[in-house]
Amino acid sequence: MAAADACFVPVSSYSYSSKTVTVTDKARTMDWSPDGQFLWIGVISDRTAYSYTGATNWDVTGRTTPTNYRYGFIPEVDSGGDVFSMLINTAPDGTPGGQMLLNLNFGTTFCEIAQYTMPFPYNLRQGDPPADPLSSPKYPLYTPVYIGSYNTITDTGADGIHDMRMSPDGTRLIGATSIAAGDVDLVQWNLTVPYDVLGGMTFQTPVRIANHGFSAMYIPPGGTCIYLTRLGTIDQFEFGTPWEISTINKTAVDSLSVSSQIGGTIASVFVTEDNLYAMKINSGEIFQYS
Repeated sequence: MAAADACFVPVSSYSYSSKTVTVTDKARTMDWSPDGQFLWIGVISDRTAYSYTGATNWDVTGRTTPTNYRYGFIPEVDSGGDVFSMLINTAPDGTPGGQMLLNLNFGTTFCEIAQYTMPFPYNLRQGDPPADPLSSPKYPLYTPVYIGSYNTITDTGADGIHDMRMSPDGTRLIGATSIAAGDVDLVQWNLTVPYDVLGGMTFQTPVRIANHGFSAMYIPPGGTCIYLTRLGTIDQFEFGTPWEISTINKTAVDSLSVSSQIGGTIASVFVTEDNLYAMKINSGEIFQYS
């Protein structure tokens, strides 16, 4: 079953399902394929993006990542660079799942949204694993093809873009940057060419939500609401106009406490009509709520 829009479901109605999975402790962001087959993980400080598979769609239990289900040692960012967010969606040519976007960050001098085409839609693969599982992949037939990148430093400085989301029609790209003193800036680009960050990006004035304690963000496909996380809590906000940050109601309409499972920082969140997934920072633990 595809991911249905969660915006009309109060976030407080979700409860812990007792289902969990532990991915790499360097995991910073997560995304799901529309059918729930693949769980994608962006890895901070490891220049790698992973794809986790499982027996049951949308279920975190039993998830594994074969060595070849990854884009490892990403050459577009220097050694030690970070994958701040990862998104696989429709490609500029209209192929669903034919594009991967990575927000790559290295220190204070390098922050870009890199764009790739996918050899297999929605399927992050690089062929059979090499003899040494830590060596660089050597299977260009399976490797995502780097197209180019958009330099975000001009717009947002050196702040990494957290959990970026693109509207289903490919015309809006929204992310969040963490600001000092617990503030969060919502940032938005309007794309001249749908799904193509290289075809022209118009940056809007950011919207700041003060003293939120932000750590992660998610927007469902309908774009009428947005989820922002803080310590042990997931807040649900509303947009007056879908996929338009300037219309956000800065007062949360509902909240969910996950402090019993995640007492500290939430690294990433993903919400469907049926399930909510929250990942604990620095542990790689993902908790599923229903």
